[in-house]
Amino acid sequence: MVGSAELERRVEAALSAAMPEVDLLEMTVLTAQGGMIRLVVDHPAGVDHGVCAAVTKVLEDAGLLQEYGAEVWSPGPE
Repeated sequence: MVGSAELERRVEAALSAAMPEVDLLEMTVLTAQGGMIRLVVDHPAGVDHGVCAAVTKVLEDAGLLQEYGAEVWSPGPE
């Protein structure tokens, strides 16, 4: 597994290239769960299941889910 700073850089690069409208608000690496990335994202139109699935697909396409599982969350209502 890569360091958390490098992983965050890779996640940010993948998201900015594929989904520039998505804001990565928070990223946590949960090593106790065997290598899980927890992302909190926001989108101008709101975050629904479709946005979470699309973010997960971007991570998969970038090869990040070969080493990590992913949880994609919304910040919730303002």
